[in-house]
Amino acid sequence: MAEAIVAYGFDTLGLTEVYATVAAPNSASLTLLGKIGFERVRDIAEDDGSTTRMLARRLDPPVRS
Repeated sequence: MAEAIVAYGFDTLGLTEVYATVAAPNSASLTLLGKIGFERVRDIAEDDGSTTRMLARRLDPPVRS
């Protein structure tokens, strides 16, 4: 499902980057996002003391021959 949502962003909406935000302790979501190509961008310190991790996946540029 996550991969389908990312594909929709790239293929249908024409995005070149897709971002995700995840609570830093949510290791299951972070693992899933890592497996589908997301990379950590930065951590955001929230007002309540928690940390939100921002990740991004960028569209690969076309391969030129």
